[in-house]
Parts: sequence; structure tokens; C-alpha cells
Amino acid sequence: MIFVLFSALIAFAVAVLALQNSMVVTVNFIAWSFEASQVLVILGSALLGFLVAFCWGLYGKAKHYLQNRKVKEQIKTLESEKQALLARVQQLEAASNSLPGNASALTTPAASATAEADTETPVNA
Repeated sequence: MIFVLFSALIAFAVAVLALQNSMVVTVNFIAWSFEASQVLVILGSALLGFLVAFCWGLYGKAKHYLQNRKVKEQIKTLESEKQALLARVQQLEAASNSLPGNASALTTPAASATAEADTETPVNA
């Protein structure tokens, strides 16, 4: 909302400036030279500035959109890889549990550390 109000304020200021300067001026640019109303020169310059700013903003939005799309594709790929790896882990756990004499073959480091901590006797000072 503030952006819209700010843009309207700038447009109003440019319009007042253009209307107060209505004489004919000569515009020289590189090899070109022409005469035009100062109102048209001011409004044309403001319009060109707005177009450049719009294109710059559009470029930024397109760049962020493409980056966002690429990241979403990477997330999708990684999620599918994660699911495949989880399925492989389950297969390996099932295969390991089916081996004879291997009831507790798979233990996590946290579980083995807890088991070791439970078997230690506390030292009283």
C-alpha cells in the first residue's frame, strides 16, 4: 500500500513539474537533435525511468522464480532418494534380523552408550 501511495505521489509531482514547464526545448542526444515541448521531454523521461525500473524488477522476480523452481526440484529429488534409502535400510534390517544367532545385531550408538552407562557402577567419594 505504501508503494502505491509513493508511486502516486511521484507521478503527481512529475505531472505538476511537466505542466509548469511547457516551453519548447531542443534535445540533443549523441548524434540526434530535435525540438519538443518540455512537458513531453519530462513525461517521456519519467516514463522511460519507470519502464527501466519495471524491467529491472521483472528480471529480479524471474530470477527468484527460477531459483525457487530449481530448489523445489532438488527437494523433490532428495525426498525420493530419502524414501529409497529408508526402504533399503528396512530391507537390510529385515535381512539382518533373519540371520541365525543375530537377535541384537543392529544397535544404534545411542542405545549401546546407554547400555554401557547402565552397567557402570557409580563411584561414591
